[in-house]
Amino acid sequence: MRQIAAESDVQRPSPTSRRAGVQPPPAGAMSVSGSGAAAAESQAADFSHAHTHTLAVWKRKGSFLTKHDGVAGMVCNFVPGVFCAVGVVLLVVEEYIPTTMRSRQNIASLVSSVFSFGKILELVPLVIKMLDSKQRPSPLPGILSSAMAAHCWCAWMVSAPYLSLLVLLNLITLTLSYFFNFGVIFASRKHCSKRAQAAPSQTGGVGVGMGQWLGRWRWVVALGQLIQALVCLGVCLREWGAAAGNSDGLALNAFEGVLLYAFASCTLSVAIIDEHTQGYRGGMCVFLFVAHVLAVVGLYSLATHTKRAALFADLVLWWFVSELGITAGAHRLWAHRSYEASWEARLVLLVWNCIANQGSIYHWARDHRVHHRYSETDKDPHNAKRGFWYAHMGWLLLEKPAAVKEAGRQVDCSDLLADPLVRFQKSYAWINQLMCFGLPVLWAYWRYGNGWTGFVVLGALRWILVLHCTWLVNSAAHLWGSHPYSASINPAENTAVAVLSSGEGWHNWHHTYPFDYACSEYGVGRQWNPTKLVIDTMAVLGWVKGRRRATKFWHQAQVAKARRR
Repeated sequence: MRQIAAESDVQRPSPTSRRAGVQPPPAGAMSVSGSGAAAAESQAADFSHAHTHTLAVWKRKGSFLTKHDGVAGMVCNFVPGVFCAVGVVLLVVEEYIPTTMRSRQNIASLVSSVFSFGKILELVPLVIKMLDSKQRPSPLPGILSSAMAAHCWCAWMVSAPYLSLLVLLNLITLTLSYFFNFGVIFASRKHCSKRAQAAPSQTGGVGVGMGQWLGRWRWVVALGQLIQALVCLGVCLREWGAAAGNSDGLALNAFEGVLLYAFASCTLSVAIIDEHTQGYRGGMCVFLFVAHVLAVVGLYSLATHTKRAALFADLVLWWFVSELGITAGAHRLWAHRSYEASWEARLVLLVWNCIANQGSIYHWARDHRVHHRYSETDKDPHNAKRGFWYAHMGWLLLEKPAAVKEAGRQVDCSDLLADPLVRFQKSYAWINQLMCFGLPVLWAYWRYGNGWTGFVVLGALRWILVLHCTWLVNSAAHLWGSHPYSASINPAENTAVAVLSSGEGWHNWHHTYPFDYACSEYGVGRQWNPTKLVIDTMAVLGWVKGRRRATKFWHQAQVAKARRR
């Protein structure tokens, strides 16, 4: 909270005050020895400034209705809250309404219609704000409101049996939200008013009271909204399964509800993480969580599929192709330039890399170059000295440290930007998502006549498997294994990681000689390294040349070491 200097003759309005439209008090208004009129002006000014700053944090990311000061704000929250509460009561006691009245007026349909209309009305302030050139609010709340209104209206049209339950759950959370907003504004006004009347010249800390204390519990309301969205998602999932195959519109409406409340659950989760945790990336946390849930669904679909053997073979094929996009492409070609590839080879590797979906080649290679230059220091993007969890996937869930960002800016990546294929993928990042999840859908539809199987098995399950295989190189291969080539570094020779990552687990050799295209001392016959075999095959086709090896340097080092003995 901004402290107001009582000894100042003329108070300067803060940027927050200017944005809120608060005018500074006249000169001398802050003086304790001023006249009665000046004292009254001082109280009004103190209250205005204190009220503005008390609600500053609360209003920063709040809804449109919480952005109204004073009486307007209380009315804009209290009145809708009352209507929502009445709707809740009507839906709860509907079973006790006399039959004659129920036949004359269907209470559930009425409340549902009013709810849908109210959701549409929520778009009005959003449209007004979007028309204001000075404000560019996110359209997401409006999209969710209109989608919920459309879904409830369609559910009413097809006489969905779950309509009343969905509306009831929505009304309960809306009631709590509106009355919570009302309580914050009311408590802030009341506290500021008492402080201004008791000590008009002592304004330091004014407004730090019940209103601000309530504002700190905003996460509870947000958590309630998330629980409501998850419950509605469960209801729609159950009804979708029960209505499968029906042609009366119930199955379609339930499926729309699944998509709607799944999206709402994700956006609410992201908002809770971003606003109420420190250092975590809400979008990445939710995205990876949902992907793991879908991977579990994919594992179940694989186990229960009638052609599970063929589907498992397809899974292995897509897994291997995805890994090659990382190992042979982003890692050995673009990050280390350990061999030269023709445009045909680069195009194939680009497609495989898009299917792998681990970010653009540019960002992957840049971060990997930083990793090698500052391995296991504070500038390492996935510093293994911070523990297995951080090196494995925690570095993706947390905000990137400033030291890592600065190191990334210092690494030369001009060669990457000189490649038109790399620039294309960097400019159109959505292609990764499309090829990672869209191509498996088409493949499964062609092979099995079911695109959903392709999405959850060849898409989500395969993607999660490849991610963890790649992450194990950053975590397990930096923590466990032997060190035959350099005992002074933590990266180790880890056979299990090498098998899972198509030859990337021979990590002690790789960190000793990062320019070696094989990433291992020996060939495929002695060390599992299918990535090297694929690169060698491309060389036979004339697509690859200039393969760099480090074996002679290792042998020279061994000879020199023997001579020193």
